[in-house]
Amino acid sequence: MQRSLLTCLRDINATGRIWKWITATLAMPFVSHDRQDIRSVLPIQRPNLFLAFLTVVLCSTAMTADDAVPNFTDDIEPVLTTYCAGCHTEGEDNGDLSMDTFADLMKGGESGAAIVPGKAKESLLIKSLRGEGDLRMPPEGEEAPTEDEIALLTNWIAGGAPGPGEAHNGLRRTFSMPALPAANQAKPITALAYSPAGDQLAIARFQQIEVRDAAGMSLIWTSDPLPGKVNSLRYSSNGAFLVAASGVTGLYGQATVWRARDGKLCAVAEGHDDVLYTAVLHPDNQLLATAGYDSRVHLWHVGTLSAAPEQPEQCQLARTLTGHNGPVFEIAFDPTGKVLTSASGDATVKIWRVGDGERLDTRSEPLKEQYTTAIHPAGHLFVGAGADNRIRVWELVSRESSRINPIVYARYAHEAAIQSVRFSEDGRYLVSTGKDQMIKLWDTSTFQQIHLWPDQPTTVQAIAISAAAQRVAAGRFDGSLELYDLPAIPSSSPANFLTTTTPVANDSVSSEVAKFMEAEPNDLPIQALTVEVPAQIQGVIGTPVDGQADADIYRFKAGQGEHWIVEIDAARQNSPLDSFIEILDRDGNRVPRVALQAVRDSYFTFRGKDSNQTDDFRLHNWEEMQLNQLLYCNGEVVKFYHYPRGPDSGFNVYPNFGARHGFFDTTPTTHALQEPCYVVRPFPPDSEITPNGLPTFTLYYENDDESQRQLGTDSKLTFVAPQDGEYLIRVADVRGQGGDSYHYQLHIRQPQPGFAIRAVHGKDPQVMPGRGHKFGVEIDRIDGFDEPIAIEISGLPEGFRATPMTIESGHFRAWGTLWAPTRE
Repeated sequence: MQRSLLTCLRDINATGRIWKWITATLAMPFVSHDRQDIRSVLPIQRPNLFLAFLTVVLCSTAMTADDAVPNFTDDIEPVLTTYCAGCHTEGEDNGDLSMDTFADLMKGGESGAAIVPGKAKESLLIKSLRGEGDLRMPPEGEEAPTEDEIALLTNWIAGGAPGPGEAHNGLRRTFSMPALPAANQAKPITALAYSPAGDQLAIARFQQIEVRDAAGMSLIWTSDPLPGKVNSLRYSSNGAFLVAASGVTGLYGQATVWRARDGKLCAVAEGHDDVLYTAVLHPDNQLLATAGYDSRVHLWHVGTLSAAPEQPEQCQLARTLTGHNGPVFEIAFDPTGKVLTSASGDATVKIWRVGDGERLDTRSEPLKEQYTTAIHPAGHLFVGAGADNRIRVWELVSRESSRINPIVYARYAHEAAIQSVRFSEDGRYLVSTGKDQMIKLWDTSTFQQIHLWPDQPTTVQAIAISAAAQRVAAGRFDGSLELYDLPAIPSSSPANFLTTTTPVANDSVSSEVAKFMEAEPNDLPIQALTVEVPAQIQGVIGTPVDGQADADIYRFKAGQGEHWIVEIDAARQNSPLDSFIEILDRDGNRVPRVALQAVRDSYFTFRGKDSNQTDDFRLHNWEEMQLNQLLYCNGEVVKFYHYPRGPDSGFNVYPNFGARHGFFDTTPTTHALQEPCYVVRPFPPDSEITPNGLPTFTLYYENDDESQRQLGTDSKLTFVAPQDGEYLIRVADVRGQGGDSYHYQLHIRQPQPGFAIRAVHGKDPQVMPGRGHKFGVEIDRIDGFDEPIAIEISGLPEGFRATPMTIESGHFRAWGTLWAPTRE
C-alpha cells in the first residue's frame, strides 16, 4: 500500500516540501496524532491542496496496480472450482472449454482464449462473468461470483495470469475443509473384508482402516489418514495385500494398496473426476482396477508390490473402460483375471475383456440401479444386485469373445435396495444385505435363501463372509460391528416338494361303494351326515332361505396319507348346479393343501386373459421366468409351457392347446390387464418358510370347475389326508343359487390313475408314395396319472411305417409321421 501511495503522489503537482514530508512521514514509525499535531507537522498554505492530498490518500486503498499478483493455487483456483469446473471438465467440456488442468484452461475453447495474460478486458472469462456481449456465465439461475471475486480474477489476469508453477492435477483437486468438532460417537463402518485365509478382518471407517485378528479381534495395524470416506476394502487373491477405495466427493478418487501383515503403504492410484466406490487387484497383483462416480473404470499398472519400496509406487494408468452411463458402484475380476464385471447406476452389469478393454456383454435384465456385483470363486457364475431388490445370477460364458451370458436365477431377495453381496471363498455361500436392515444367506447350489438375520438395529453398510473363519461380519451405520456364526447348509430343502404326484389306491379300504341320500338339515358341521367311504351320495342344493344359500355337509374318516377323489356329477346330468366343493376339518375349518411362496412379482401386460386361453401370456419382466415354473394369478395356478417367440408374443401355458389347465385343483378364471401375478415355489403347508419380502399364498382343498377341463362346470379334487381323523365335505352352488332341480351325485372314491385317448388328429390320411403325413394323439389323464405314455401304431399296410411317439410326463399330446413306401 505504501508503494501505491508514493506512486499516486508523484502524479500530483505538489511542492517539494510536501513530497519531502510524505517520504519522511511514511518512513517514520507510526504514532497517533490529533488534528492539531497533523497541521503542525504539515504546513498547509492552501486548503484546496490539502483536500487534494486527502483525496489521494483515501483513493490509494483501492488502487492495486503494483500489488502482488494473486496466487493461482490459493486465490484463483478455488473461485474457478466453485463456479466453473462443474460444466468445464473432461466429459462435460461445454464450449470445448476444459479446466481440468491449468494447460487446459489456458488453451481456451471454441469461442477463443478464455485467458489473455496481461489483458483482462480482452479475456473471455472476464467478459462472460460481467455479461458483456452475448456470452453470460454462469448461466442464469446458477450461483455467480461476487464483485470481489471477479476483481480478484481481473487482477490475476492483468498481472500476467501466472500458473501454479508445477504439474497441475486439476481444478477439482482443490478442497478446503473447515475445522469441525468431531461427534463423540463411533464412526460408521463403511467397508469390511475378510482375508482369504480368514485370519484377518479389515474394517473401514471415515478416513481410516484398521485390520484386526479375526479370531480374537485384537488390533494388528491402523492406516494413516485417507482423504475421505473409504467405500471399499478388498484383499488380493493371495491375501498379501489390502486395497482401499476412497477419495473426496466431487474432487478426485484415490486407491491405496497396503501390505496386509503390517500396514505398509505399497502403491497409490490417484485419478478419476470424483470419489471411488470400488477398487480391486488383479489375481496376479500386476493390475489394479478402480471405478467410481465418474462412470469410468480405470486399469492401472501397479508395479512390483513384492519389492516393498521405501516410497509407495505411483500407479500408471494402463487403459480406461468406458460405456456406462451412470456411476460404477462395484467391479470384480474372475479367478483367471481375463474378464471383469461392473455394476452401474445405469441399471446394467457389463463384462469386459481385461487384455484390451473390449466390452463383451451388457446384461440389461435389471430394472433399476445395480449397486453390487461378484464372481463365483469357481468363475462359472456372476451375480448382480441393486435397487430393484433382486439378486440375478448369470452363467459366465463370454471369456474370450462377445457372447450372451444367460441368466440362470433371479431371486426377489430384499424388501428394499440391495447394497452388497459377497461370496464365501469356498463358493458355497452368498451373503447379501439391503436397506431393509436385513442380512440374508444363500445356498449357491440353488441360490435359495437358507438363513436370515432380521431386524438389524440400523442400516448395515458393509458385510463380509469367511467360510474359513465360519463367520459373517456386519458393519453398521452406528459404528457397531456384529459377528455371526455361519450356519450349515441344510441337507434337504422344501423346494423338493412335488407339485404333482400320481395318486395311489388305498389298500386298506373296501372297494365296495356305499350309497347315501342327503338328509336336511346338514348346513352346519354339527349337522353333517356321516358316510362310509368309498361312497356315492345323492343330494339337492335347495332354494335359498332368507337370503342364505343352501349347503350340504358330509362327514367321513380318512387315514394319514390316504388319497381320495371327491367328484361332483351334476352338469353332466343336465342339472343347473354350478358346484363348489371344499374339504374341512372336523370343526369346519378349511384344510390347507400347499403354501406357495412368491419368488418373483409381475403383472399382465398388453391385455387380459379369459378362462380358456393358453397362449400369449404377456408378463412384466418375463425375461427372468423359466419354463415349468408355476404362476399364481388371483387364486389360479398355471405352469409355463413355451417361451415367447418374439417381442410381440407371450408365454404359452399348459397344456398348450385347448382350454387352460389349473394346478393344485385351482379353477381357471379371467384375468384383467395389469392384474398382479407371481412366480411361486410350492412348500408343504406346515413348512417354516423363510420370508423374502414377497407374499406367501395358502391354497386349500377346494374346487369350482375341474382343473383339467374334462367335466365342464362339475367339481373335482384330489384329497390327501394330512393326518388320521374325521373330515367334512361341503357342497354348494358357487353362485349361491339352488332349487329342486339342482340335484347332484357326490362321489368319494379311491383314485384310478390312467389315461384315455381323446382324439387322433390326421387319422384318415392320404399319403403320396415316398412321402410322410403328420398325425397326432391327444389324451386325457385320469385321477392325476402323470407317467410318460408310449404310443405304438400297429396294423399298418405293408411298407408303411410310423415314427415312435411318447407323450411326456405332464403333457397331453404328441405328434408323429406316417410314411408311405415308394413305388417300385
